[in-house]
Amino acid sequence: MNEQLNVSEKFQDSTVTLYRAARANFPGFEKGFNRLKEKFFNDSKFERVGQFMDVVQDNVQKVDRKREKQRTDDLEM
Repeated sequence: MNEQLNVSEKFQDSTVTLYRAARANFPGFEKGFNRLKEKFFNDSKFERVGQFMDVVQDNVQKVDRKREKQRTDDLEM
């Protein structure tokens, strides 16, 4: 079970890294990602893919919030 969790965490970290890199290097990436995610959500065959994309985006936003909090905490010191 722990081994599966480690693989899951590594996979999650990889998807966050890929998303952040694409967002930083490709203008309009996030807008396109959101449009594609919505199309998947609206198609019963691909709904799970849309859910996966939503989870990836949520994870990226969590990382972004943590980094922003760290930056503001560092500036306050």
